[in-house]
Amino acid sequence: MISETKKKIIEAALKLFSSRPYSRVSVEEIASKAGVSKGAVFHYFKSKADLAEAVLKVFFDIIVSRPLNSILESNASFEEKIGRIVRLSTSVTLKGNFKAMLFLANIYEELRRRGRGDIVGKLYSRYLDLLTEFFKRNGVREPEVKAILFMAMLDGLSFQAMIHPEAFKDSGKISEVVREVVRFMRC
Repeated sequence: MISETKKKIIEAALKLFSSRPYSRVSVEEIASKAGVSKGAVFHYFKSKADLAEAVLKVFFDIIVSRPLNSILESNASFEEKIGRIVRLSTSVTLKGNFKAMLFLANIYEELRRRGRGDIVGKLYSRYLDLLTEFFKRNGVREPEVKAILFMAMLDGLSFQAMIHPEAFKDSGKISEVVREVVRFMRC
């Protein structure tokens, strides 16, 4: 069970890291926003990089893990699940959370520079394994390759939604995209 103080620190760091580059956020600011002392931050996290890793894990849990697991564990058909995942991916961007994606890239780059970039690779591997198993259960040929391609499609669709949001507000257009993604997965 995570303590209330630790939770407040992570939430404050997430808000600050989402609004400014990692290098421009100080531990003092995080402590102030969380309503705790700087010492309390270091009680729970040995360094700002440790805190950044914790923030990344929470970010992935909220934005990716929970919704993805909910979709994959549902009784929906393969096609419906693919559609929900595509819509989830683009809706995160359309809701203005593209800043969160930039935050992710910024934190990853900082951690990578410090020799700690393996956290994102581990998270990526976890989702790759999850999607590979999903594709295997649904008879998709070359499930690992298709999982890699599906993840790349989701990244690309999210980026497209960021630069051309109007195209993704049309539910008919999204349905066409989903049909093509499903068709590709079934090839």
